[in-house]
Amino acid sequence: MSTADGPCVFERWQYPHLRSRVLESKFQLLMLRSLEHAGPALEKIVAGGLRRVQSGQGPIVAWPLVCGTAVAQRTRALDFADGVLQVEVPDTGWRNELRTLASPYLAVMNRYVSVPVRRIEFVVSGSVQKAIPTQDKT
Repeated sequence: MSTADGPCVFERWQYPHLRSRVLESKFQLLMLRSLEHAGPALEKIVAGGLRRVQSGQGPIVAWPLVCGTAVAQRTRALDFADGVLQVEVPDTGWRNELRTLASPYLAVMNRYVSVPVRRIEFVVSGSVQKAIPTQDKT
């Protein structure tokens, strides 16, 4: 397509960087569609693996998958007992924010683990009581 003044400004050969971006976007869209179809199968594989984890460890192992990479990098699942998953967070701001997300986290968590999680308790780093081993004085 040309005009009297020369080639049309929208011809692809004038803007090769736009062509590569368009192709990259189309590829990403195709990959996303492929992953959407694979989603249910992958979810079954993940759930099956988590159900085979040692009893009581499923929620601890599942935490990074449930909360996502960004949250998992700043938090750590500490313990799971009596239906309560204890998660260490860096500060009170994180604790308050994650408390608002506890309900969706529980819903996702309970899709994957064999022992149901009733509650997630977020504890600030440093406030967790750590057992100090005692030495035998004999």
